[in-house]
Amino acid sequence: MIPTDWKLDLEDALERLTEKQRWALLLVCYLGYTQEEAGEMCGVSQRAVGRRVERATEKMREYLI
Repeated sequence: MIPTDWKLDLEDALERLTEKQRWALLLVCYLGYTQEEAGEMCGVSQRAVGRRVERATEKMREYLI
């Protein structure tokens, strides 16, 4: 079970991401779409999705650690 305060921290950290970063991270890391599939859904290249996921991961690490 996830501690309540940790869950709030996670939600706050996700909200701090840009919308583009948040969608890329959620589509690829949480929902399991490939970067190519996520790119098609968002109307951007696979490479753009990869960069967004990378930046979002870096930011989440900063916010949570």
